[in-house]
Amino acid sequence: MIENEVVLFLDLILRFTTFGLLFGLLILSIRDARNSTSGLVLSMLCLSLMGMMVRSTPEGLGLPEWARFTAEKIDMPNTVLAWLLVKSIMDDRLALDWKHLFLAGLFCFGYGIMWFNHYNGSVIGEPWIGPVVNIYALGLFASLIYLIVRDWRDDLISERRRARAGLVLLTILLVSFLVLSELVLTGLSRPIL
Repeated sequence: MIENEVVLFLDLILRFTTFGLLFGLLILSIRDARNSTSGLVLSMLCLSLMGMMVRSTPEGLGLPEWARFTAEKIDMPNTVLAWLLVKSIMDDRLALDWKHLFLAGLFCFGYGIMWFNHYNGSVIGEPWIGPVVNIYALGLFASLIYLIVRDWRDDLISERRRARAGLVLLTILLVSFLVLSELVLTGLSRPIL
């Protein structure tokens, strides 16, 4: 019992610290970069990740259902926003247009179906909708790796050119960490993963 309380306490410390850091980054991005595409996307990503912090709060804390519901909707586009942020940092010419909104909408639509199925016990698109959404997200990030490698030599900003290798490595490590943590922490088997 004491172990559970310690884990909950550490979870809350990390959660509130992360929330605070995201809030600070949100304020700085609004103050300093609100006129750039990267700044706009970073602001939206910070809000979305703050929603994820609230949504994933442990059940034992008694978070009202309306707060969890709202946070889940705010959290929904975080994958697409992370994709757009890296894309906007690596491509100075990027201007958000209908294609980006369409790609984001497709992801959110699939995520929304998964959410609807979870809360209503429905089976719309089950069991294939979850894997399709995950493969779609993986495709978005694979396109980033392609963009980073494709424009490597043409990038005239030397600091960004050096950062590209680190970004590709960091992306691969992060995805590997997420996949391994899914396996270890949730007890999923290989076929389900």
